Amino acid sequence: MRWSDARNRTKARVRSKVEWPFRILKRVFGFVKVRYRGLKKNHEWLCAAFAAINVYQHRKRLARINQRLAPQGA
Repeated sequence: MRWSDARNRTKARVRSKVEWPFRILKRVFGFVKVRYRGLKKNHEWLCAAFAAINVYQHRKRLARINQRLAPQGA
């Protein structure tokens, strides 16, 4: 493998990790167009959406943690 191929592979790995949350934002949460007038409102909505994306991406791990912490008889 040439040096440039290795460098491009590294770039592609980083790019895919960065672009994946934006895919979730568009496909799952439907943020394809800005909703509000003004930068502040859109920025606040975007921050809340990325917080929801973090929960969405880790939902299986959070469910396992919740299962361990939940009482068995309840």
